[in-house]
Amino acid sequence: MLLGPILPRIYGIRYVPVVEVGGDNKYEALLNPDLEALAKVLESYNQAV
Repeated sequence: MLLGPILPRIYGIRYVPVVEVGGDNKYEALLNPDLEALAKVLESYNQAV
């Protein structure tokens, strides 16, 4: 069974926009993030390093 035909029915789009950020076996997934949310997550990872 292909997932391609299911995504438009569930999400209304043919892809799910996901950004994964992380390191050291800790990752965070942002679904359809705006730039402000992405900047906050990236900043928190920068401070942790």
